[in-house]
Amino acid sequence: MARTLGENDAATEYHRLFLKAQQTYIDKLWNGEYFRYDTDSAYRDSVQADQLAGQWYANMTGLGDLVPREMQLTASKRYLISMS
Repeated sequence: MARTLGENDAATEYHRLFLKAQQTYIDKLWNGEYFRYDTDSAYRDSVQADQLAGQWYANMTGLGDLVPREMQLTASKRYLISMS
């Protein structure tokens, strides 16, 4: 929206904040195969069906990748394996 409104400085700052948040999300929840449920719960290492729900929404609304595509594919495959 900032770019559409011609607010290029704001758009640059928002993108910087997105990259920072993305890295924190990955650092805290990515375990190399899938995204953990959280960091404190007894279920933190469970493979959750909704681990990519935010990514699904981003895809549906054209926001783009919230996490790298390779992580999305790996997490999806891991979930399917856990269901079999």
